Amino acid sequence: MPYAVALGLDLDDWRLAAGLEQPVRSEAAALIGTSDLDAAEVEMLQRHPILHIDAQEMMQTGVGERVQAALQIRAGEANAWYLHIDLDVGGPEQSPGGFTPAPYWPPRQHILEAARATVQTLPVKVASLAVYNPAADTSGRGVRFGLDMAMALVG
Repeated sequence: MPYAVALGLDLDDWRLAAGLEQPVRSEAAALIGTSDLDAAEVEMLQRHPILHIDAQEMMQTGVGERVQAALQIRAGEANAWYLHIDLDVGGPEQSPGGFTPAPYWPPRQHILEAARATVQTLPVKVASLAVYNPAADTSGRGVRFGLDMAMALVG
C-alpha cells in the first residue's frame, strides 16, 4: 500500500500528508524480489511502466549484473531514489518469523548482490529495512541478515 500511495495510485490524502506533493513517476520505480503478488498488484504492474524483477529471476546466478543493467536504463528518471527492502524476501532461513512468508525466495547471496548493485547504480538517498520479528529470531539469523543487508547498502 505505501508503494501505491507514493505512486499516486491510491490514498492521495496520505501522500499529501507525507509531504509528497507530486507522485513518484512509474518510470522512477522498481520492484525487485517479489514472490507473492495478488491479482491487483499484477494488474498494476501490467498497466504502469514499473521495473519488475521477481524472486524467481533472482534465483539464477548473475543477479547483480542483471539488476544493474535494468536499473541503469532508469537511473536518470529521478535525482534521488528511496530503497526499501523487506527482509522476509530471504525466507524463513534468513528471516525467521517473517510476517508474509513467500512461496519461494532467492539465495541470501543473490539478495545481497541485488542490494549492492542497486546502490551502485542509482542515487539512493534513503533506504529502509522492514519486516523483522525479533521474538521469532531466537538464533539471531534475521538480525545478522538485516545487518548484512545494511552493510551491502553502505559498504
